[in-house]
Amino acid sequence: MKPYVKENITPDETITIKYFTKLLSQSAEAVIFIFLGLSAAVKVKTNDIDWNSAFIGVTLAACIFYRSMGVIIQCSILNRFNTKKFSFSDMFVLSFGGLRGAIAFGLVSSISSNIEAKSLFVTTTMVVIFFTVFIQGCSIKPILSLLNVKLENEPDDILKEHTFDYYFGHTMSGIESVAGMFIFRFF
Repeated sequence: MKPYVKENITPDETITIKYFTKLLSQSAEAVIFIFLGLSAAVKVKTNDIDWNSAFIGVTLAACIFYRSMGVIIQCSILNRFNTKKFSFSDMFVLSFGGLRGAIAFGLVSSISSNIEAKSLFVTTTMVVIFFTVFIQGCSIKPILSLLNVKLENEPDDILKEHTFDYYFGHTMSGIESVAGMFIFRFF
C-alpha cells in the first residue's frame, strides 16, 4: 500500500505513521516476550518442566536444518529470476537470523491439556525460543563481521533532514522578512 498511500499524505504524516507502526510492533513483541518469560518462570516455580535432552536436541537441530534448507531452496529459485543474486552470506544470515518463536509459543500454549506430552512440547518450544533469541541473537553481530557483510545504514537521517529542512525554512523566512523590512526602509 505504500506506493498508493505515500502520495496522498504529507511527509509529516509519513514519518508519524512509520514511527507509530514501529512503536506498535515493538510493543507487541515486548508483550509476547513478557508473557513468555512469565510462563517460563511459572513453569520453573511449579516444577512443570518435562525435560528430555534428546528430544530437545533433535528438535533444535531440525529447526535449524529445515530453516536453512528452506532459505537455500527459496533463494536458489529466486536467484534464477532476479538480477541481484543472493550470496552465500545472505543465505546464511537469513537462515541464522530467524526463528524467534512467538507463533510457535502461541500454538503450543493452545494445545489441549488432555495431551500428555504438552509439558514436553512447551518446554522444548521455550528452549528453542531462548536459543534463537539469546544464542543466535547475541552471536549474529560477530558472524556478520566475520562474513564481511556490508551493513546498510538505517534511514533515520530522514527525520533529521526533515527537522532541519523545517526549521531552516522557517529561519530563512524570518531572515527574508527582516531583510525585506530593511530593504523597504532604504527606499
